[in-house]
Amino acid sequence: MDVVEVCVVRDVREIPLTKSSRVFCNRAQGMIGIKTAFHGNVVRFAPTQMVAGNFSFDKALNPSSQGFRALRKFRTTERIRSFSAKQYLLPDEEFSRPIELYRGSTLIATTPSDSSSRAMNLAKGIGRWMVNNLSADGGLPYKYWPSRGEVSPADNAICRFLATLSLARLGELTGSKALRHAAVRNLR
Repeated sequence: MDVVEVCVVRDVREIPLTKSSRVFCNRAQGMIGIKTAFHGNVVRFAPTQMVAGNFSFDKALNPSSQGFRALRKFRTTERIRSFSAKQYLLPDEEFSRPIELYRGSTLIATTPSDSSSRAMNLAKGIGRWMVNNLSADGGLPYKYWPSRGEVSPADNAICRFLATLSLARLGELTGSKALRHAAVRNLR
């Protein structure tokens, strides 16, 4: 099935480069895009395009950054625009409705539930994900770059310890020897 992603631009604002760090901060990643023009050339990075390409605002605004050579020309204008965008997926089916996105991901509808079985199903699903993502040496990836399809070589001892603790507790809660064994492998 083919799917088209659409970003409907709204709320375009001109931002002086002297104030760009306040607007283009990490928490705005995936929510706003960048647009600029100079001598008839227009460069736009949609919010979802930046997430999919693993582009930070710093990279987009850095004139020495590779891949953003077009923006170098625009640094002299001292003008850049931000915009928000409604994000949708348009499935290639005749009667399918558009799927709204937030930061490039589908929205999750909350469903009230009184049952603890739902929480247990979630915990078991998280456990399966953790076990399936253990590397050959037993470690869980600390950071993953979807745009590259690569796991970062960086590691964080605190996160590794918390993953180990989570695996051990979940193994105890569910009575799963596989999860407890995974915790020991991750700790090593």
